[in-house]
Amino acid sequence: MILLLLLLCVQGNIARIIEKRQVFQRGPDHEQFKWPNNTVHYYFDDNLFDQSMSEAVLRAMELISTHTCIKFSTEPSDVMIRMESDPTQNFCYAEIGHVRPHQKFSFVSACYSSGAAAHELIHSLGFIHTHQRSDRDQYLDFKMNLEDMTPDMRDQYKIYEGQTLYVPYDYGSKNIRMTDTMGTEMLAFYDYLMINKYYECSCDTDLKCQNNGYPNPANCSQCNCPYGYGGDDCSRRAEPGQTVMATLEPQTVTIKLDAGFRNGDERQVDFIYSYLWIEAPANKSIVTRIELVSKEKCVPGCSRGGLEIKINDDDRLTSRRFCCGTGQFDRSFHSPTIVMAYNSVGLDEYIIHYRHDP
Repeated sequence: MILLLLLLCVQGNIARIIEKRQVFQRGPDHEQFKWPNNTVHYYFDDNLFDQSMSEAVLRAMELISTHTCIKFSTEPSDVMIRMESDPTQNFCYAEIGHVRPHQKFSFVSACYSSGAAAHELIHSLGFIHTHQRSDRDQYLDFKMNLEDMTPDMRDQYKIYEGQTLYVPYDYGSKNIRMTDTMGTEMLAFYDYLMINKYYECSCDTDLKCQNNGYPNPANCSQCNCPYGYGGDDCSRRAEPGQTVMATLEPQTVTIKLDAGFRNGDERQVDFIYSYLWIEAPANKSIVTRIELVSKEKCVPGCSRGGLEIKINDDDRLTSRRFCCGTGQFDRSFHSPTIVMAYNSVGLDEYIIHYRHDP
C-alpha cells in the first residue's frame, strides 16, 4: 500500500477541523498536531463501528508500527481517535493530525483493506494527499477543472503551498488518488520514511543497510528495505521469490499468485507477494515484456493486484505497474532488475519474457 505523504505547514491561521479526507491548514506551531510521544490513542465505538472492519484497521496499524516509531494505544487520553462506520457513506475519511477529543475516523466496507485503512491512519498522523503537494504540476499533467467540482471534491485536488517536502514525489504513494501505478493500496517505501522523518524516528546503531535501506526505528537491529530487498541489511532478495539470469536469447518465467476468494467481492485484507530478480552481465540492459495469463479482477489502479518492474534510477520509488491487457515492454539498466507481483483476490498468473541487450 501505499503512501508517500507530505506534512502541510502553511503559514497563517489554524484552519477548521476537517471531517473528510481533506487538507488541514496549519500555522507556524504545527508541531502541536503531532501525536505526543509518537503514540496514537484510539478506540472502536461499539455502537457505530462495524467490527468486521477491525481486521483491516489493526493490520494497517501493525504495518505502520513495525516500520516506524509510531505506536497505537487504547489507553485513555485527552485526544483519541473514535473509530466508527458511517452507514450513510460509501467512502472512508479521517481528520488530519492530533486535533481534538474523539476525533473522527470512519471506515466502511467499501474501503476494506489494510492499505485503505493505512491511508486514513496516515491522515490521522498529520499528512495530506501527495497530489496536493506544491510541486505536483512538475509530475502530473492535471487536466481537471477545479471550478467544475463540488467544494468537497475541489478540496481533494487543490494544491497547498508552504509545505515541508521530506521525500521525493512518488507516483505509488498510498495517499495519491489517481490511476494504475498511482494510489494502489500498498504503503510505499517513502511513506514509511516520510513518517519517520516527520516524527524524528531514528536509531543509534552501527548497522549498515544496503540498497538504499535504513535502520528501522521499530527494530534497530534490522533495516527498512525497498520492495524487493530482504535480509536484516537489505542485501538479499525478499522472499518468497526466485532469481534468474538473462541471456541474449529470450527466456520466460511464470509467476502465479493465488489469493483465494474467487467469484465474489471478498478479498484478502493484505497483499501476498512474490519477487523475481533478473540478473545480467555487467553493463547490459535488461528487456522485459509482460504477458497476462489470468486475473480474477482487472481493477483500475491495480488496487487488487498487479506486477511492477523496478526501472527507476531510484529503486525506492514506485515504477509503472501492470494489471490489465498484455504486451508491456520495459528496459532496465539495473542488475538485478526487480519484478514484484502482488495480489489480494483470485489467481493471478503472468509470463515474464526477458533477455539482455547485445
